[in-house]
Amino acid sequence: MSGKRSPRRTRVASALAATGTAATAMIAFAAPAQAGGPYFPPPPPSTPCTAANQGEEQVTTDARVEPTVVSFAIVNVAAGTTHTQSVTLTHSATATTQTSTNVSTKVGFKLFASAEVSAGFSLVKTKSSTDSWSNTMTWNFTAPGRYILYKGTRSVTGRYENYRCWKTGPTAPIPGVYMWQIYSPTGTEFGTYSAYSGEESGTVRCEENPPVNTVAGQARKLLDGCA
Repeated sequence: MSGKRSPRRTRVASALAATGTAATAMIAFAAPAQAGGPYFPPPPPSTPCTAANQGEEQVTTDARVEPTVVSFAIVNVAAGTTHTQSVTLTHSATATTQTSTNVSTKVGFKLFASAEVSAGFSLVKTKSSTDSWSNTMTWNFTAPGRYILYKGTRSVTGRYENYRCWKTGPTAPIPGVYMWQIYSPTGTEFGTYSAYSGEESGTVRCEENPPVNTVAGQARKLLDGCA
């Protein structure tokens, strides 16, 4: 994503701040623009901006959640052969925790704390990826059938923005008013981020149909060869 700030972006942010739009979770949003395109920031904080908290900074985010199968294997268990088996999984996808810019520790902490609120669950907040996970899985098969064994997570992507409560100057469109304003003194306090939840693992049989918006549901879509 481009680090350039366009006049259009600033006007959109000022308008949002002026209306006091709440920073709430947005599970679906338009994908961030490609490099060079317009950038639309997440809404400003929902807490009031007054003389009492002038100078306070808050990071807001939005979030899109997608269940992701990281690795899997398909196993056929014949009747009368149920047992515990260790299986090597095939890599399918990678989930990461990172930001589009090298944010400061202060901004990074606020960013992922806000992202957890937007997503609605805990996230891995340090820079990392699921590539470090083990590619083996041991399971006790208690019934015959065709199975998919999987490891996965809930991937989160979104945008973040740093806001500061400040009084507008005499030349501002709305002068002398306390409002949340975009504040990026180093140019790294805004951008896009990705993160993921903890590891989820399990099995799904051909006869099962878990919800498609879960990791198990996405794994079921990979289970071919079902009658």
